[in-house]
Amino acid sequence: MEVLFYYIILQGLTTCFTYDVELEGIMRIGDAFLKELQDDLAEYKKLQTTFRPDKPIRPVKKYIGVGKVSKKSRKTGENEKRNKTYIGSFSRIKEDGFWRLDKLQVIVKNHLKINKNISKVIRKVSEEYSAALDKYFDSIITHVSETQLDIEFLILDLVETSNKMLYSMQRKIFNDVVDANKSKIPKVYITKATENIFKQSINDKKRHMNLICELHQICRPYPGFSDYFADLISEILKLSDSRLNIFLKILKNSLEHNIDFIHQIIDERALEKWTYHMSYLSTDMAIIRDIISILRTVITQRHKVVTTGDDKLKNRTAAMKILLDIIDKAFEDDGEDMIAMNIDIVVEALRHWTSRAQDIETIVTNFVKYFFNILKQSISVDTKQEIKVLTEVILKGKSKNRSIYKELLSKGSKFVRGEDLHIYSNLL
Repeated sequence: MEVLFYYIILQGLTTCFTYDVELEGIMRIGDAFLKELQDDLAEYKKLQTTFRPDKPIRPVKKYIGVGKVSKKSRKTGENEKRNKTYIGSFSRIKEDGFWRLDKLQVIVKNHLKINKNISKVIRKVSEEYSAALDKYFDSIITHVSETQLDIEFLILDLVETSNKMLYSMQRKIFNDVVDANKSKIPKVYITKATENIFKQSINDKKRHMNLICELHQICRPYPGFSDYFADLISEILKLSDSRLNIFLKILKNSLEHNIDFIHQIIDERALEKWTYHMSYLSTDMAIIRDIISILRTVITQRHKVVTTGDDKLKNRTAAMKILLDIIDKAFEDDGEDMIAMNIDIVVEALRHWTSRAQDIETIVTNFVKYFFNILKQSISVDTKQEIKVLTEVILKGKSKNRSIYKELLSKGSKFVRGEDLHIYSNLL
């Protein structure tokens, strides 16, 4: 049973999140993906509310961190000021959602070229959106402490969840309009409007991420390296067992070429234990596929508020999220276009894999080299120590370095916050 230890850890991480309506595929749109998002609307249509978009938004009665904040703490002026700021941010996210739903009327008129008044439908869906977001907020707020990191994840989660809800609802309204007027709308108009809604969703999320960075100094690149990497994982999962096995062997050899740097960021004993267990798991391709799939879920849901009562599992999940934040920050200066280009090269190679393993080996090796070169250039000795502590927590559930461990799980990474200027990185 011990060989399944880390597999179970990864499975556990995915149980820590609340329900999700996932906006996947930063680079591509697929019919199956769109259908999945449309189906999610049924969950929200079950909700009832007395809210009306043309009336003032109901105040959020719960304070951030109410689950673990003492009465004395809640009375302080600083805490009240902070709570009002974040509640204001929640209201602003919601108001922006109404504006985005209203824009559908413009898309219908300008892209579908039909005069169809959908204001009543938009109003109804706006009510459902408001009720769904309120319900979601109420479901996660008791799990949020007053630590800086928990508050950051709460705001990021609300931005993420709002965006996914809105995209799903916009697509549902749009499809209903198209179905009712199919004979009047050329297919090219439908395709263009579909792409417009998708791009708008990505751009609106970028705008929201920039807004919370400006207002609250909660700054995360979007789309970041991990967003594109999740797309790459999707392609890897499409490989046959034989090709997946070849891919993993190539990846293993490429990682071994960077073992000296890996030892700088992962505790050696923890790494040996991980390698030992994975050597057993690697003989079962079904389990390997599960692990890869679970990793993708952790990446795509990394901003979700953790709702488990298991403190050790909660800490492991937080450590994984902070680690992903560090990686995204490290790649931020490389730029979105460069990240997309390097990952797209691998994606295209996997899609058009010939019978020769050498064709894929060069591309995978170059990508691994690119990944580690960016890390070597971007992170300092201090950030390497942060990563070492985080990987210890992920693999062992705790870390020997209590001071860094405590700060990471309460404030997040100094590197991500911009407090580590990585001035030593070029000297190593």
